[in-house]
Amino acid sequence: MCSIGVALRYSKRATLLREGERAESVMLLRTGSAKIGMSADGRSIIPSIVRAGEVLGLHSVLRDGPSLTSAETTESCEAVAYPRIEFLKFMAEHVEAWLVVAQQLARSYEAACGALRQICSARSAPEKLAAFLLQWAAQSRDCRGVNATWKLTRVEIGQMIGVSRETVIRMLGEFKDRGLATVEGSTVLIPDGLALMQLASGREV
Repeated sequence: MCSIGVALRYSKRATLLREGERAESVMLLRTGSAKIGMSADGRSIIPSIVRAGEVLGLHSVLRDGPSLTSAETTESCEAVAYPRIEFLKFMAEHVEAWLVVAQQLARSYEAACGALRQICSARSAPEKLAAFLLQWAAQSRDCRGVNATWKLTRVEIGQMIGVSRETVIRMLGEFKDRGLATVEGSTVLIPDGLALMQLASGREV
């Protein structure tokens, strides 16, 4: 597999996939992260964030059809691209590799289901944001139980939980006033994780 991979570097906000266009390669992120985007009813949503060790373009290459999503880096990234034809040839010659592909597709499906529940949830906006902050902290490599680092704008956070940028800004201000969470630059401080969990679950704090 290494013999067919091409090492690439991308700057922040670089386009890795375009919605509606066929992916020309399967891409493995080695460092950094990228946001997955898609359009629905004239608005943009972000179903998930792809991190180091995860794959882009797999569905499009296997279907030999247009990508259902876009992908844009949220920070500088390093990746390995496996050209479509070479990748499919490798898979045909190495049947055992399909298990790895199936596992990756299963993870993507699970992430998509989670995103759909988040966006379509009947929970209030504060509950959605609280759940998002807790999930982000749990997934962050830098999380030490009280803080996490992110590379998302307020608009992108809104697109992930199904609310407007203005609502995100207002709720973050309220969270700060209540001592639930504070955003300082790219760092999210969570001084009271229990209270935030209670809010995410719909209980009064």
